[in-house]
Amino acid sequence: MSTQGSWSIPEFTAGDRFRKARELTGQTQREFASTLGVDKNTIGAYETGATTRHRKIVVNAWALATGVPTEWLLYGVVPQSPDDPGHEGSGPLVLNVTRTAEVVELSTRLASAA
Repeated sequence: MSTQGSWSIPEFTAGDRFRKARELTGQTQREFASTLGVDKNTIGAYETGATTRHRKIVVNAWALATGVPTEWLLYGVVPQSPDDPGHEGSGPLVLNVTRTAEVVELSTRLASAA
């Protein structure tokens, strides 16, 4: 956990973020695996951090199924809105899911659930 001023900010691994995003859907690992069209072991591997080579297609499917941006899943970064000054566009893994207000609300909900 990092501390900035009077704030304590939990540090999430990529596995934590994948798990928290799936949990927002209310699906079990088995149900979510079926939704994505992958094996349950793949879901478990992503959520436990057993895999660090995240396949682009799985990350994109995870983002689509949960409504969570790929940047947040992979790096814990809340993407900028295209309307924000300084927005440089999307990276190669990024879907057009830059709903900043929703992402900030999600991050707040996830931090309070930890």
